[in-house]
Amino acid sequence: MSDPNLRAMLEALDRSLAAALEHSRGAFQHAGTQGDAAERALRETLDAHLPRYYAVGTGEVIDRADTRSGQVDVIIANQDQPFRTGIDQPGVFFIDGVGAAGEVKSRLTAQELARALAGATRFKKLRGQDYGINFGANTSDQRRFFDCPPYFLFAFESSLAPATLMKRLQSTPLVTGADGSGDPLSPLDGVFILGQGVAINYGDGQGTLGYRYESGPHAGQIATGWVWQPRTEGVFIYLLLWLSSVMPRFIRFESVALDYLVKLAMPPRDSS
Repeated sequence: MSDPNLRAMLEALDRSLAAALEHSRGAFQHAGTQGDAAERALRETLDAHLPRYYAVGTGEVIDRADTRSGQVDVIIANQDQPFRTGIDQPGVFFIDGVGAAGEVKSRLTAQELARALAGATRFKKLRGQDYGINFGANTSDQRRFFDCPPYFLFAFESSLAPATLMKRLQSTPLVTGADGSGDPLSPLDGVFILGQGVAINYGDGQGTLGYRYESGPHAGQIATGWVWQPRTEGVFIYLLLWLSSVMPRFIRFESVALDYLVKLAMPPRDSS
């Protein structure tokens, strides 16, 4: 990034997010209330910096098979999402109209990481439909992010050593659809920790967002799988970069709501 003013503005967002957490800790004693404030701060910051055809919200996500995600802290809805709510008002979203989703932790611990992975696993059991779509991504990204959108974890602080985090991420089982269909997917695709760094799953290394090792035994090679990159600042910038690279791009030629609304319009079966 060559413009120093733009760089300074974006890097100041890390400090703004950290200040929001400190403010909530000073204002609220209950840990749950502090966590809610952290979630709101991230949703508001994302909503202010994503393209206008995205809308940020929270709630549950469902697919055509009635699989449900459970509560999701951050849902980034694309232009195909027919039902939208306020940024902090829980709603129900169709998976076909979701660009990405994620979980927010004020402080990441081993227990909170386990909870985040469980939530991510539930989310990745959902599956969208790709008929009537003109794709705008390479084959690698289509396999990873079109059946089910990318899922991330954002933490304001962490008590976990990077090596511990990476070991847990690398050992987490892949997830297929709730009915066993679809390619196995990683529950989490990216982890972003203010003041510490980012962990990105680069998959087979052929996606839009890539990483080439600059030094060490793998110098010059393109990274695959999970990679930890220490960053004391600019973590939110990297989240925006990652989202811009991995959120599915496509043109859809029919409403995502059609199948859902047809099911709702059908009269209930007689159970007698």
